[in-house]
Amino acid sequence: MNDFEKLLHGILDTTNSFWNARYIGRACYAPVTEDLRIKAELHSTLVSEHYNSLKLTAISNKNGVIDSLTLHFSDYLSVDPRIRISNTRPYIWTNNGTTEWFGTPKPQELFALAQAADEYAVQFDPEQAMSQTPDLGMG
Repeated sequence: MNDFEKLLHGILDTTNSFWNARYIGRACYAPVTEDLRIKAELHSTLVSEHYNSLKLTAISNKNGVIDSLTLHFSDYLSVDPRIRISNTRPYIWTNNGTTEWFGTPKPQELFALAQAADEYAVQFDPEQAMSQTPDLGMG
């Protein structure tokens, strides 16, 4: 298992949608329905080899890519006071051939990120989406 697979496992292992994901190279694929998979991969939006987000892509066997969403770590992870660079949130980076966290995300923050990934996947599962219909207080 490579560093990317280990890091994705560390983020997604608490979800319902990714419990049976297949980790391949720098990504993982979780089946949602017979026709649909969610691909999750670490994504860099600013600096090469500095991964500051989780990119999710819904892929249909019949129709190809049907949607994608980028979950930015800055929306889920707080500033790490142990990092000497002010206002720096944890991110994943590759340095000297090793890919690891730069800074330490709090477990509850990683859980919130995982839950957002889970919520995304649920949107493509008709059975799950129907069971999570919100109570709008109209009845």
